[in-house]
Amino acid sequence: MRLPVCSARAVPRGGRAGFTLLALLLVLAAMTLVVATTMQLGEDERRSASLVRHDARALALAELGVERSRAYLAALLARDVDLDRALDPKLNTECILLPALGAGQEDDHLPLFDDPGADEVELPGTGKRFRRVPHADGAYLVRFDDNDDDGDSPASEAATSNNPGLGCEEGDLLAPGKSNPVRDRDQTVILTVVGLYPGSDPATAQARKVLRVRVGPQPAAGIIAGGTIDLDGASHVCGAHGDIFATGDIAGTGCICGTGCKGGPPKKQACDANTTCVAQSGGDVCSATGGGSSSQCIPGTSVPPPPPVRVWSSLNAPPGCTGGVCTPFYYLREQGGGAQVFMWNYTRTGCAKPLACPRIFHPGESSTTTEPCGKCWDKVYDVSSCSGAKSKEVRKLDDVSLTAPIPLPWVSTCTNSAPVIWKTSNPAFGSIVKDCDLSTGPYPELSPGKWSKDAVFNGSFQATGALLPRGVWMVEGNVDFSGNSLACTAFPSGWKLSVLAQGSMDINAELSLRPALPTGVALLAGRDMKVWKGNTFIETCGESAALLVHEQFYMVADTHLTGQLVVENAADCSGTVNGPSGITLKGNATIEVSASPPISSGRPAAVLEWSESSY
Repeated sequence: MRLPVCSARAVPRGGRAGFTLLALLLVLAAMTLVVATTMQLGEDERRSASLVRHDARALALAELGVERSRAYLAALLARDVDLDRALDPKLNTECILLPALGAGQEDDHLPLFDDPGADEVELPGTGKRFRRVPHADGAYLVRFDDNDDDGDSPASEAATSNNPGLGCEEGDLLAPGKSNPVRDRDQTVILTVVGLYPGSDPATAQARKVLRVRVGPQPAAGIIAGGTIDLDGASHVCGAHGDIFATGDIAGTGCICGTGCKGGPPKKQACDANTTCVAQSGGDVCSATGGGSSSQCIPGTSVPPPPPVRVWSSLNAPPGCTGGVCTPFYYLREQGGGAQVFMWNYTRTGCAKPLACPRIFHPGESSTTTEPCGKCWDKVYDVSSCSGAKSKEVRKLDDVSLTAPIPLPWVSTCTNSAPVIWKTSNPAFGSIVKDCDLSTGPYPELSPGKWSKDAVFNGSFQATGALLPRGVWMVEGNVDFSGNSLACTAFPSGWKLSVLAQGSMDINAELSLRPALPTGVALLAGRDMKVWKGNTFIETCGESAALLVHEQFYMVADTHLTGQLVVENAADCSGTVNGPSGITLKGNATIEVSASPPISSGRPAAVLEWSESSY
């Protein structure tokens, strides 16, 4: 059998070329895919990088809006005691039917920024209006909301109630348990800022960052002092709010917040209970002990400086009044050989709200048409025509008629039989502040000797049933309290008192005070304050109240003070208290801070809490 014979055939040249072309096409397709994929990845990376940049720009704009808004709130607090104007800038919202609000809401919750292009816009999905400020190819939106600070709670003790127009009292005063969203009582608001980029339209901006911030005062302490605090002998500090801040040392053998603290006046030998307090010193020494409590004394900490104590600050003026019951505002001076008293006339043009003045003006001081604050005083008492001792006396019974918007003249004859409430001595102009402390501004002119005299006004409570008339007293000179006051339980209804001394304050009597100022200030010394008579009590009647001192504070012997103490230690001009320490406590001196302190430490409008989101 013959096997078949195989013969080879030649492959046509065109066939091999086709295979080569196909291979090339496959290679090109693969390369195109690689290039396209690479380009897509590059585009995705560029887009991702762009979004990251846009997010970063939006966040930066939001942070800019936070700082701008914080500064805006701080400026409001420099002229007012709360943030009512942040929630209701024109104070024109009707609040009679809380929790519902009436007319005047158009401007509520929005800052009065006047930047070019600034307007109002509603943020989609929220139903809330914001102030929009264009900036650097983007924008930020700002809104303020109340932090629900109304209600029957310890925080409500220091309610300000300084803008009650159109029924807008703080919530629980008007309707118990209901919050007023356009009135603030604790200097704290919720700030919402939205950063947009690029563009300023919240509906189309590619990036949106939202910051929600709680802005308010930094924590308060029972004692705030510039410089060193000397706690000598058996002196001690106690109470639920007995914390201490001092920018210098806290020196000595004093005791804080423990029932084991020794000493104190015979009527109050020790603290009522162990509480946990923290003393913080900016210096290297913090030697106070806990008296059996778990309190600590921590040296070398970062302590905020005390707030400035300025007797002429407008924050020391009463709230406004357009009718009904007003807070009486007095100015006491010696002039022409006799004592004079002026009262604020709330009905005069531009005088309805003393807090709106740039500072407190003295009677007759020149003022402008828009700020006529020096022309708001009416003279109500003048005994310059009397002779001898009578010319140095101010006689007046406390009377609810003093709360009228228009002050009435007092009986000022030399035979006035009313009890003596003030008496002046050494009326000549003095030089206790000449060429001293001008840079810190407690006085409105560069010749402060014109303002603070060597005159000492003695506040007398010695007559049966006599009280210093209710209201806020500005005293042009030094103040000496030497007669005991009534007890808190004996005060007539509505009686409240704050005394501001342009000079020093010397206390050697028992005083009981409910502060008349919405800031909670009961006593303020434009120079030194000294408490030195044994077994002396200064009571603030369980209320949130403070004593403020511009220079130094000294307390000795069996003395007891309730309330917050703030000592700036700004200068050493007065000779009432000698020594470099801001606060000196000796013997059995005791300071008890049981109620919430009204004056915060550090700068106002601080950022307390912060949260971030995309919408």
